[in-house]
This record gives sequence, C-alpha cells and structure tokens, in this order.
Amino acid sequence: MRTRFGGAFAVLVFVAMGRAQQPTIPGAPALPGGPVPAVTGAAATTAAPAAAAPAAPKNIWSFFMKTPEQKAQCKAHFCNSRIGSFINNLLVPAGVATGGLLGPICPPPGIGGPGSGAPNPDDLKKSPTSPEGAAAKIKQEEAQAKAKVAALEYLGTVDCRYYPEAEAGLITGLRAEKNECVRIAAAKALASGCCCSPKIVKALLISVNCSNKDGFPAEASELVRTYAFVALERCLRKCVEEEPEAPPEPPPAAKKAMYELLTPMGATVDYSAHILLAAYYPMESRETAAQVYADARQALGRGLKLSPQTMSRLSGPKNLRDGVFPPDTQRTPTSVASISSLAWPSMPSFASIRRSASAPREVPAEPPLFAPMPAAPSEPPVIPTRQDTFAAPVTMPPAPTTPVRSGRGNLSSIFQDAWKR
Repeated sequence: MRTRFGGAFAVLVFVAMGRAQQPTIPGAPALPGGPVPAVTGAAATTAAPAAAAPAAPKNIWSFFMKTPEQKAQCKAHFCNSRIGSFINNLLVPAGVATGGLLGPICPPPGIGGPGSGAPNPDDLKKSPTSPEGAAAKIKQEEAQAKAKVAALEYLGTVDCRYYPEAEAGLITGLRAEKNECVRIAAAKALASGCCCSPKIVKALLISVNCSNKDGFPAEASELVRTYAFVALERCLRKCVEEEPEAPPEPPPAAKKAMYELLTPMGATVDYSAHILLAAYYPMESRETAAQVYADARQALGRGLKLSPQTMSRLSGPKNLRDGVFPPDTQRTPTSVASISSLAWPSMPSFASIRRSASAPREVPAEPPLFAPMPAAPSEPPVIPTRQDTFAAPVTMPPAPTTPVRSGRGNLSSIFQDAWKR
C-alpha cells in the first residue's frame, strides 16, 4: 500500500514539473536571399501584442501554495466582505487590551482597507464628475496616504535652513493635503523637529486660527489644530531667537546735526521724525517676521477649546472598560480636564493651553463645632460665704422581697411543698 502511494506521489510530481517546463521552439532557418527586412507600418503594430512578456513560469511550489499576489487578493476579498469586517471589528478591543499583540487583521480605511481598495482602471478613464470616476480618483489619492506620511516623518528630521525644499513639503502636507492623517503627520513632524522659519510659523498660525488666508480650506480637525498648537509653542520656545531690543532714539541735537550734514546731498525731512532702522525683509513686504511671531504669541495666549471627544482621543483609554466601550458610547458624561494633564512623551508641555473655568459655586458655611459662649456682664464677682449646715439623717427603705410561689421553684422546692402537704 505504501509503495502504491509513493509511486502515485512521484507521478504527480513529475507531471507537475513537466507542465511547468516551457517547450523550446526552434528558430526559423535563415533564408538564402539575405536578412529579413524590418517590418514597418501596420504590420509592426499588429505584431506588438504577440511580443508581450510571458507569464511567470509555474513550478511545484506554486502548484501547492499561493503566490504573494494571490494571497493579497484573497485578503482584500476577505476584508471587503461582511464577515471579514465583523471579525476585524471584534479584534479591535483585543488589540487595545493586549497592547497590540492581538489586533485587527485588515488595514485601516484609507490605506488599502475595506471600502478603499485599488481603483478600477476603467473607472479612472471616466469623467471626474461621474460617481465611478470620482470614487476611483479619491481611492487613487487615498492609496498614497501611507507613503506621504512616511515622507513627512522623514522631512521632520532635517533642518529647513539647509534644505528649503523640506519647508515647502511640510507646509504642503499641513495645508494642502486632503487626508486628515497626512495633515496630522505633518503637524507631528513640525512639533518634533526644529523647522521654525517664518513661513512655517505662519502656516501653523493659520491652522490654529481656522483661517483660509492662504487659499486652502480652514482646518476643521481638532486633532490637527492641537498638534499644530504644540508645534507652534515649541517653535516659539526653542527655535526662535529673542528679538533684539531697538536702540534708543538719539537726542534731538544729535539728529539735527546729522541732518545738517546730509543737507548738501539734497532735501531732507524734519529732524524730529523717527529714524527708520534697516530690516531683513524688504519694505514692500506686507508682513514681517516680527509681526508673524507676535500674532503667534497672541494665538498661544488665547489657547484652544477642545471637545470631550477630542480629549478622550488624545488621552487614550485609561482602563479596560474604556478600551471595550469608548467614552463616546458611555452614558455617563466624562469631565473635560485641562489638556496639560495629558502625558505625551514626545510632545512639550501644554501648560499654556488654558480652558475656560466654570463659575465657582458658593459653598454653604458649616456651623462651628462649639458655639461661642455669651460674654458675661462686667460685674464684680460674688464671694461666697461659708455656712455650717448639718445634714439630716437619711433612712434607706427596706429591700423588696420577692415571694416564692409554691410549685414554681426548683426541684427541692417542689419536694418541700409536697412534704408539707
């Protein structure tokens, strides 16, 4: 029996290997008239598809196991199915409870996950205004989110003073990107690095203030605004040098003498006018770096107002109950604490982010433990006099005696009563 199974297995192996081998076709013999002329025109176009690259050769391993492309296709079909989404959502609390040891098996939406698979090439050729064309275009852009996040994380590690192109890339990722995850990655990169040029500070200020001065939509994500606030605070605290104080104005006599020396060169203004100091930015610019930094400090002074949902997303689950049931689905409302209490190892202090404090409640005064004694009237104390008194004799009443009932005592009393009778 074993020899039969062994022979059958050997036959299958040889048959599979025989199928995998590509037969070699001998070349055509050379013509005696010379080389064959080149094919031109429509004949070359017709022969082009025949010269396509052959498919990957099959072998014994591809016969028994699936290729990586087939595995990726099966996983995509599983994640796009309802049972796959159900199993993936069941593993989300398990990943939170185990610290990522057991987690979702499908990628998140927007990075090749369910609902955002590879776009259909035929849909990309359709009009962008059609539903299929618009969906295919959006899927194509969302598929690049992971690569953009990795690029922004790298740009956050270089110095923009030596790499000006990194500055433009970070600003584009913060303000021009449509994916929220990409904008969050750009804000995190700015918070972790030291790329704090006036243009970067201006872009962070626009994001924090929900402005659209640069032509892009106002930032509606509170997470992006929070990380931009942190980056702005770190820039103004570490990377921006202190502005030098303006020199004092010279006395009027010195200014008059200086203008008198310049009189032969042409007409001059009144010597009582202020002397304009040279600046780094040209005079035709509308906004200087000092104004940008001043506006940024005002924005930091105003602080941020965050919703309870954003606070819970920033702080993360605090126990197993928060991991299984998010705070948004719990019935009991959670108190919104100050954002400075959040423990972020890679983020700076949030002490400057202030929240509107609730009005103080009046606490009723508790009564004192001991009531104050009333003040005694101011009169001279009375000195008591000693009197000899004799106490009257006290007579004690006789102790009551309890009558003993016959027949209700102990055993000896019963016998005595019976003897007397």
